[in-house]
Amino acid sequence: MAEKRRHHRHKRRLLVRFGEKELLSSGFTVDLSVGGAFITSPQLAQLDARLHLQVFFDTTRFAYFEAEVRRQKVVPPAMRSVE
Repeated sequence: MAEKRRHHRHKRRLLVRFGEKELLSSGFTVDLSVGGAFITSPQLAQLDARLHLQVFFDTTRFAYFEAEVRRQKVVPPAMRSVE
């Protein structure tokens, strides 16, 4: 299947804290691009929710972003090591 994304995705695993008002949830990036990111987390944000993100590049460097949830993917626990 042909890639339809406008921006190339780069596989990176970075720690992310996020939330609608407070940064109460955490997860990791799977891939990043100029136009978006895929984040894996035990907490599921609502579709179309506007989130505040804190992305850690290392223990002392981080950046803040604002994002909108566009897609969700729920993976059964037995398949998480594969997916």
